[in-house]
Amino acid sequence: QTIGTWLITGEDQDIVDNNAQLLDTMVHTISIVANSYVALVDEMETSQNANKLLGQNFEDQIMVNGVYSIFLQSPDTKTAIKNITLLMTEHFDLSEIEFCTDEQNSGKAYKLDRTGMVLPVIVNFTCKQDILLYTSRTADREWSSRERSLLKSLTQLLSTVIYKMFMEEELRNSQNKLERLAYYDVGTGMPNRSMFERDFTEEISENRSGAVIAVEFSNLKSISEIYGFEYADDILKSCAEYILALPCSSQKKVYRFSSDILFISLSGI
Repeated sequence: QTIGTWLITGEDQDIVDNNAQLLDTMVHTISIVANSYVALVDEMETSQNANKLLGQNFEDQIMVNGVYSIFLQSPDTKTAIKNITLLMTEHFDLSEIEFCTDEQNSGKAYKLDRTGMVLPVIVNFTCKQDILLYTSRTADREWSSRERSLLKSLTQLLSTVIYKMFMEEELRNSQNKLERLAYYDVGTGMPNRSMFERDFTEEISENRSGAVIAVEFSNLKSISEIYGFEYADDILKSCAEYILALPCSSQKKVYRFSSDILFISLSGI
């Protein structure tokens, strides 16, 4: 179901085509993250409903509410996962809680029959999808129905927190990609005009002194037509590196202001 659309516009088709990569990044990162947070809220509601169904046992209620408190009060998601895992390990007398994300992690498989008994399956399995694997300290441990119900509810909570951590990582990566697209030239990797305008505005607002030098390469367009854009970009990048290496008493930074113009900013001069 479509719940939103991205629209990118420009004065002509070339501008739109040149920003197609940005549109693709927005669709495949920000949209996914936004939808994931919708799923996260839905999963939280499912966990809360499971908490209400436990109902009868006061100790189980305290355990689930304790996990909620850790989730809400931890300074970051990784700390929350660490503390929740520690609490569950101690409560259920587990040796470890393992999150399997690939087919390299293997373990014994179990099945739940119609009477509610958990029976071991002789063959081993490999993880075809992301799962949580709990390992008990005692090999012959028997799990009661109450313990399985509590563990199911806590697993929903822990899975939600792990999922949230993945989404935060995706969000950070997408923000870095978008910032890279916004402030750096694709061909040379140099700071672009937007970066210059941002830095220049910051310098002016802080009332700092400085200077800006413009260097124009008069035949760069001809070189691009004869040898290609990559060759011309390499020349521009090499010139920028040469300028940065020149000894100077002030701090300098080189920007690609346009296709054939470099801006050199000098601070405190």
